[in-house]
Amino acid sequence: GQYLHFELVTGQVYTAPDDMLDSRPGTLMLTDCIDLCRSNSSCRAANFETGLCVLFSSSAREFPGKIY
Repeated sequence: GQYLHFELVTGQVYTAPDDMLDSRPGTLMLTDCIDLCRSNSSCRAANFETGLCVLFSSSAREFPGKIY
């Protein structure tokens, strides 16, 4: 299997509305959010706050200007 690496960045939000894949209210654990991203082959990044996981098909590594 492919090894996936997740980098955790706190205090910042990745903003890329056009690249949003999925929004999952009710996600209470960071690990659940990472698992959602991992199970979606298009997912490159995820925003997590308690109760919400948002998946993106792009990441701050590709578009560093989209972090706020």
